[in-house]
Amino acid sequence: QFNKLTSGAPTTAFASVQLRGYKAGQYLGEFMSSLEVEERIHLADRWTSTVFAGAAILYGDGVSGSDFHNPYPNIGAGVQFVLKKKEGIVANLEAAFGKDDNYGVYVKLGYTY
Repeated sequence: QFNKLTSGAPTTAFASVQLRGYKAGQYLGEFMSSLEVEERIHLADRWTSTVFAGAAILYGDGVSGSDFHNPYPNIGAGVQFVLKKKEGIVANLEAAFGKDDNYGVYVKLGYTY
């Protein structure tokens, strides 16, 4: 769960949708709340898969075309491979999809799992 509140900020500093599958700054509002859930599924000794879904809502004065009735959903999946088991270093590949043809492919390396 994530919230961003920018009351009194200029439009250029408004909150944007913070979910995988959306570009930062593409959709702006005075306030943003999001919730994303993720399930990890152990496949083999060094392999794990993930599935995730969530939604964000932009709201507040001055938001054109966005309100509580206009959520920004996402859904996606990924796979992780443990590069160094002792150190907990993994390689992660994910794909996420949002509304209006929004999508993203993410590669992360070197974080602990």
